[in-house]
Amino acid sequence: MAAPTPPDPPAPATPVAQVAAAAVAPPTRWRRLRRLGLWYAVAAGSVFGLALSAWSPQSVRVGGYVVAASLALGGLLRAVRPQPRVGGLAVRRRWIDVFSWVGLAVAVAVAFTLVRL
Repeated sequence: MAAPTPPDPPAPATPVAQVAAAAVAPPTRWRRLRRLGLWYAVAAGSVFGLALSAWSPQSVRVGGYVVAASLALGGLLRAVRPQPRVGGLAVRRRWIDVFSWVGLAVAVAVAFTLVRL
C-alpha cells in the first residue's frame, strides 16, 4: 500500500503574501532575459549599425559610426547608472567596464574612418 501524498500548501490569501510568494519563486525565462537590461540597447544599436553597413557600400562608414556610438553609449550608461540598474553592461569593476566600452568605441570609429571605398 502506497503512502498518501501530503496535501498542497494553501495559496496565500492576501496580496502582500502573494507578492512575497512571487519574490521567492524561481526565475522565469522573462526574468532571466530582463537581467541584461541596458545591454539590449547597445546590442540593438550595434545590430542596426551593422545592418546599415550591409545595406549599401555608401553607408558602410555611417553604419560603423552607429556601431561606435552605441558602444560609447554602453560606456556612458555603465558610468552613470547605479550598479543594480546596468544589467549586462557590468562585467568587471566600473572603471574597467567604462574603459573597455569607450576604448572599443574609439577603435571601431577609427577603423571605419580608415575604410576606403
